[in-house]
Amino acid sequence: MNIYTATDRTPYTYRIGWTKLNLWYYGVRYAKKCHPSDLWVKYFTSSNNVKRHRKIYGEPDIFEIRKVFDSIEKAQIWENNILNRIKYDQKYLNSPASANFTNWSSTVGMLCAINPISEETIQVKTNDYRIQSGELIPVVKFYVRVIGNDGIPFSVKISDERYISGELKPIKIGKKTLTGKVVIKTNDGEYDVISLDEFRNSSHNGICKNTVVVIDPKTLEKFRCDINDPRYISGELIAYTKYNAIQHGISTCISKLKKKFPEANATTKNEMYSFIYQKFLEEGLKRTVFCKKYKLDYDTFIHKMIPKTQTDSQS
Repeated sequence: MNIYTATDRTPYTYRIGWTKLNLWYYGVRYAKKCHPSDLWVKYFTSSNNVKRHRKIYGEPDIFEIRKVFDSIEKAQIWENNILNRIKYDQKYLNSPASANFTNWSSTVGMLCAINPISEETIQVKTNDYRIQSGELIPVVKFYVRVIGNDGIPFSVKISDERYISGELKPIKIGKKTLTGKVVIKTNDGEYDVISLDEFRNSSHNGICKNTVVVIDPKTLEKFRCDINDPRYISGELIAYTKYNAIQHGISTCISKLKKKFPEANATTKNEMYSFIYQKFLEEGLKRTVFCKKYKLDYDTFIHKMIPKTQTDSQS
């Protein structure tokens, strides 16, 4: 029985929020094998703003599935309509009007601007006379990207006292803007950005030294941790590159086996191995004959496809 609404997935939109903070985030999910039941069980959004707020304020207390769709396109169109409706609502982390917003995108020929007096955010044409006169300021000039004491980038107003005093260091994230620069951790435990030349002539270490990008196989959350982290050493966390290689190998393995057993309705390696073993029992052939018939590797069949209890009882 297919549990999905769109062949191999169930696209959906969702909303999460911190009611005490009156902060919300609206998102869409349409990855392969996704399902609404995954929200905040396996899937925790891809938003850096959400990750930062979870770290500072804890888990949100509202998780809502807003709408389910039967195609990716319908989900994308619906999300776009909602984001256009809330893009100036400061209660939403999606909004450029929020000081926590990380991507001030706008329609071609238009830009998001803010009235510095009323702090009202509107979308205007790039050649609007109010931009030229200074009555309105582009949002990207009203806010500045900074890096906090935890090393996580976020946005604040240029009038923020922490930014003016130098407590928050300005930083620009992106391949182009960070070219020739290095993010370091100072002796005081603060984060700063220096040029590559300064870095080479200093005793500082880049923030990525002795760290590794890992993934938690249970939650599929990706982040960077210290190479001496007990969870990484024990194998609870897996290096992201290794995890990708494993998943690619599994996918390739299943794909090859499905060509030999097209009738198998299996989506995981264990399901495929179980199907092949049942096939072996039904045909009643000798192991060598069965492997030769379906061009299976004999050692793989013996040690991986046959349940260990069966292997032990026959050895």
